[in-house]
Amino acid sequence: MKILKAFVVSIFIILPFNLNIVLASSDDGETPQEFNVKGVAGGVSATVSDESAGQGAAVRGKIIQTGALEKIERDKYTLRKVQTRIEFYPADNTKFFLKTDGSAENLNDRVFLEVRGPKNKKAVLANAVYIYENRKVYEEMTDREAQPQKKSFQAPLLGTLKSRDPFMVVTDEDGKDFILCPDDDTIWVVNKPATRADMLAGDRLKLYFDKRLSIRYNNYPVKVIIDKSKSTF
Repeated sequence: MKILKAFVVSIFIILPFNLNIVLASSDDGETPQEFNVKGVAGGVSATVSDESAGQGAAVRGKIIQTGALEKIERDKYTLRKVQTRIEFYPADNTKFFLKTDGSAENLNDRVFLEVRGPKNKKAVLANAVYIYENRKVYEEMTDREAQPQKKSFQAPLLGTLKSRDPFMVVTDEDGKDFILCPDDDTIWVVNKPATRADMLAGDRLKLYFDKRLSIRYNNYPVKVIIDKSKSTF
């Protein structure tokens, strides 16, 4: 692997960017919008605060809130933010997803991969590898319009695992093959569907509220991402 790494690094020397670049993005490739909150039980406001203006708009008419799950009281859940709390009530149709630490052992020919790191026409140096059960789970968990443009060097490599021997090879959505080059610092995260039972006090959460429904009804999120991974990128 050390020989392969040296070979790939020599290829990257000719590229017009520094290999030490670490993409400035949050764990899901987006900057969650911070919104004013009307007290503990007042609901989610669609008004963007001045401090967060310019950090990114709500995605497809959704308001995004992040924080830690503080407590559970029957059907009422409390999200603790830096300076506020939000009470929310998952509904039967709320979708739940779980992020946990993984490794290269979680790779197989059925998973869908999102690889983040500098790449050229032949290889990608993997800063982080996000493993999804399949393409459908990726589409449901990820907001594609919040990702960098496909032609941008910051855009993640999306595809499936073609082979593991002698090298790990990923085939992207255009049918091109890339050698996947992880190292000891590569972050591996497994993403899969979950249930509300997977939410425990202390878990990091990302809540997606529909702007049309969050104020009108009982603050129920349309999607909840539960992040139990130790490392984020």
